[in-house]
Amino acid sequence: MIALDQESIGLLQKVQNQKSPAVYAPQAGDLVGFQVQAEKLLFLRDVGFIELAFEPSRESKSGHQYIDCVAVRNITPRGNRALAEGK
Repeated sequence: MIALDQESIGLLQKVQNQKSPAVYAPQAGDLVGFQVQAEKLLFLRDVGFIELAFEPSRESKSGHQYIDCVAVRNITPRGNRALAEGK
């Protein structure tokens, strides 16, 4: 089993509860702060716990190529198992 931190578990639970694809983006324009959440979502995708609706969007204004939008389609059966095993 893959060890998840509390924030990753919270994101996975949020995805599990969503009724349709959801877009995750910076709150109050905090693009730099959003990178932590974006990277956790990409990790959850990479380990097969969630599916994205499309590849993450990256901004081009700052020159840093920060992720500015992640569209999550749903949780996978593997993600559901990970949540069930973690309880």
